[in-house]
Amino acid sequence: MLTSNTTISYNLPEAGKVTVVVYNKLGQAIRTLVNGAQDAGVQTIELSNANLLPGVYQYRITLNGKNGDYSVVKSMIVVE
Repeated sequence: MLTSNTTISYNLPEAGKVTVVVYNKLGQAIRTLVNGAQDAGVQTIELSNANLLPGVYQYRITLNGKNGDYSVVKSMIVVE
């Protein structure tokens, strides 16, 4: 069985507490990839597709920074 990874990159406008959570199509949180402080700038994380069924998933990146809160939702597709 071939296991692949998905790379998620994002650019933080400032340092702060970051969470990156993956959700299934029912909106249930299935995996937390990041939950802690990160510096401003480009960040990259690897998501192992192992144990994920093929389909569409969403992930939410949230930043709680000194100057404000930021949040973005993106979609990804996992294939066999």
